[in-house]
Amino acid sequence: MDKRLIYSAAIFMFAALGLSACKKSSGDAAVDNTAFKNTIWTGEFNYTGKTAEPVSIDFSEGGQLLWHELKGNRIGTWKLEGKKLSISLDNAPSFTGDVTSDNKLTNLQTSDGGGRTLKNAALDKAAIPDLANTVWAADNVSLKFKAGGKLDLFFGPPVGFPTYMDLNYTVSGRAIHFDALADYNWFAVINGGASLKGTNHAPNDPTVYVFTVVKQ
Repeated sequence: MDKRLIYSAAIFMFAALGLSACKKSSGDAAVDNTAFKNTIWTGEFNYTGKTAEPVSIDFSEGGQLLWHELKGNRIGTWKLEGKKLSISLDNAPSFTGDVTSDNKLTNLQTSDGGGRTLKNAALDKAAIPDLANTVWAADNVSLKFKAGGKLDLFFGPPVGFPTYMDLNYTVSGRAIHFDALADYNWFAVINGGASLKGTNHAPNDPTVYVFTVVKQ
């Protein structure tokens, strides 16, 4: 074979290997631990055999986190090593995943003793809207937020008399909690600034109902 052809082929091979190594290095780059602090990630999880539910996770300083779901808020811890994120709830390891360059969790693994499986999560950078005097609606359910931490709940479009009126609600980060009755729990996560994805659980009903309402 012509020596010039052999030389050219060798150069091409080394260049290709160099590009491959650069791409791998870029993809495996560590995530900025400082930038990860004080962020809110939203996504979905489910209990074994149950439907997917919305979740909001507040990551704070010192490796602490607050996990928001329909059943309530849980305190946990987080650790970021390179791009590998580890989350612990109830003082035990619960989830691991890789943080991507576009701020999503991939390769999720679950070891949660509470029966939860984290299905997806991503950083939500949108500003959290002021809920007072806003209406969020869908065909099956609607929420009318009022001043003073009160809301009206409609089963259907937000017209006429509400199904439940002047319910107290609380907001923590992107998580909203309220009760229609003592054991009739409702929860929603603010996705971006234009929709709420939520769940509700009625007493003596094993089904968790999922809903999405859009800002009007």
